[in-house]
Amino acid sequence: MPYQPESYTHGTLHPIFTQNLPEGYLRRYISEKLIRYANVDDMYLLALMGEKGIGHLSYDAGITLPEPDPITIDDILHWSDKESLFPQLLDRYYLNGMASGVQPKVVVSRSTLLQQDVIVKTFDDEFPLLTVNEFVCMKCAEYCGLDIPKVWLSDDLQHYVVERFDVDNDGNKIGIEDYATLMGRTGDQKYLGSYENVMKATHRNTHSPEEVEKMFKIIAFNCLIGNGDAHLKNFSLQYSTSQSVRHTT
Repeated sequence: MPYQPESYTHGTLHPIFTQNLPEGYLRRYISEKLIRYANVDDMYLLALMGEKGIGHLSYDAGITLPEPDPITIDDILHWSDKESLFPQLLDRYYLNGMASGVQPKVVVSRSTLLQQDVIVKTFDDEFPLLTVNEFVCMKCAEYCGLDIPKVWLSDDLQHYVVERFDVDNDGNKIGIEDYATLMGRTGDQKYLGSYENVMKATHRNTHSPEEVEKMFKIIAFNCLIGNGDAHLKNFSLQYSTSQSVRHTT
């Protein structure tokens, strides 16, 4: 949303504000958990998100939430108790930043200083072992020379863990805009696009042949592995602290 004298109008919340709102599984969980207290709409979710959302934007609604107890990566990766871990993580962290997407996931705080938070994903009966599929695909991307965040897969295959990608090594938040947002579309419209338009949006927003080439490699990789869910919200631009485009992801 570059500066312009005229007001922006959209009819609903602008995509830049909705891009990080939880969808699917997590949104239903939050709504059921809090329905007795409030009407859980988009504005209420932004108020709860506060400063823990992905990217630069934060929201001050005067709500202070208690900090959840941290957990170590090893606890997640080597969980051996009889009770399932993910429901416990969800109950502890469901308001800890939130994350978009329909897959069961939660943002989890790390216990050791200088370690970034992680996103923990699991699967449901509709998509069994989706965790393994995502882990293998990310490792294939790394092998092909693409930049990826740190990823892990738990011993029991129940949990896929990925380090948050919107915080640099100094702990500074990195601006993030997904391609649905760049194209002025909502999450419901994330499948309405083409790779040609993704390439054009990359050139328009970065003015960098290197970034266009990088995006082409990412698209080619997704085609080669048969990724049928490479929608607009799964591509994004990262911004430097100077607000200039940093690189595509």
